[in-house]
Amino acid sequence: WAYLEARPDGFELRAATDAEIAQAKSRRRQAESMVRVPSVDLSRRGLPELGEIGMKDSAAVGAKAANLGALFRHKGTRWDVPPGFVITFAHYVDFLRHNKLEGAVKTLLTDPSLKSDKAARRKALDSLRQKIRGGRHLPKLRKALLAKLRQPDYAGKGVFVRSSTNAEDLDGFNGAGLYDTVPNVKGGDNVLAAISQVWASLWNVRAYEERD
Repeated sequence: WAYLEARPDGFELRAATDAEIAQAKSRRRQAESMVRVPSVDLSRRGLPELGEIGMKDSAAVGAKAANLGALFRHKGTRWDVPPGFVITFAHYVDFLRHNKLEGAVKTLLTDPSLKSDKAARRKALDSLRQKIRGGRHLPKLRKALLAKLRQPDYAGKGVFVRSSTNAEDLDGFNGAGLYDTVPNVKGGDNVLAAISQVWASLWNVRAYEERD
């Protein structure tokens, strides 16, 4: 445990005292008990461009995408943001239902034996991730995605497929590094596979346990 204080005239970095460690642990426990997960909006589908979304859309696209959309609309002032588009939460839920995976998700969230048995929990998570990666995308999403990738901003270029959820970037829980990013993906089928991988990473062992 380290103590770090940043000041206008410099900083102090040293080993923390026992009292400081106890105080930090107490604050952490209090913050964890107060984490509130935002509501989710499953009414929106489509693949909106970053320039079409902002913080008001976070319940449908997640805080990361919403923040990036807000930055995109002000690009050229002090920063540049590459073009991008968002797959809304509704598509993820549609995918789970289409592939009959809702039962497996419910088991992971409610089965008390998986809370106490780490080996069983890991096995169940591994199984769900495998099923998500092997699942079939709905034809409507596939068609819309392939059309999007033919647009000038994306045609022939590699895209980064990243997560944006309502269970990260929260007060008391940032979730940084829990979910997969698949870089420089080219071709419609490869992008669809990368989407499945990012969706599956919601059920990485570390992600599940940190959220729990």
